[in-house]
Amino acid sequence: MSGATSDLQAHRPAFGHVDISTDTLTLIKSLTFEGRSDSEIASDLNRRIAPCPTARKGSLDWTEGRVRNIRYRRGLPRKRRRSSDTGEGLQREDGLCSNRGVATLLGISTGMVDEWIAQGHINPTVRGRQVASWFRLSDTDIARLSKLRDLRAARGYGRGGHRHARPVDKEEQYE
Repeated sequence: MSGATSDLQAHRPAFGHVDISTDTLTLIKSLTFEGRSDSEIASDLNRRIAPCPTARKGSLDWTEGRVRNIRYRRGLPRKRRRSSDTGEGLQREDGLCSNRGVATLLGISTGMVDEWIAQGHINPTVRGRQVASWFRLSDTDIARLSKLRDLRAARGYGRGGHRHARPVDKEEQYE
């Protein structure tokens, strides 16, 4: 035995590295900067471009996760549209309103909506975990909450009021 060794080096791309075409990357960049969501970008790519290069066996379609992965690995931050600018996120198609939707509808802060939830004046239909809760408000609910808002404003709560006014009891709101 001579003790000779051989050294072989092979280029191996990093985990998650995907070679995508420059055209595809340019399209993802432009759609990202237009403010499109990852799922919208995936739908667009599925209509325009060949199968996703990150796809393994099975589906070759672009998905939200695949677009997000490529954006992340290429350092493309998602341009977020403010839902207050677009009106999105205030009410769902099924009629449920978000916390911010209730606040906008009644002209109060989202903090006030949170306080009303804690006090039992309003109960979410769907309670989210670390996300917005969703509410179904009837016309009578809106009238009751508007009256509560006005009563609280008269007692000093709201814009320009003093901070130490006492909270309104449930019985007082119906007087």
